[in-house]
Amino acid sequence: MTRKLLSTRRTVAASTPQYLSAWEALCALVEEQGGHAWLFRSETHPHLFNEFIEWKQADGAPVLTALPRLVELRRALEPFGPSEEDSWTQP
Repeated sequence: MTRKLLSTRRTVAASTPQYLSAWEALCALVEEQGGHAWLFRSETHPHLFNEFIEWKQADGAPVLTALPRLVELRRALEPFGPSEEDSWTQP
């Protein structure tokens, strides 16, 4: 079993309550699927957020972030601002 992490840094220009609501929906699904999701806001730049999705990946199992409903929820975050993401694997 491999531990995976998807980290996304997003700049949210406006609509923070709507963004937070969209993140909560994504977080709920990740938790239902046995993963974890965290959101951090910069203390010095309040428009910057770090989104983290972490899960354990069994060999041959579908990738959590590729589940159709999770793909939809991640796409729902795109209108809130540009982002950069990285995928990580625990050695």
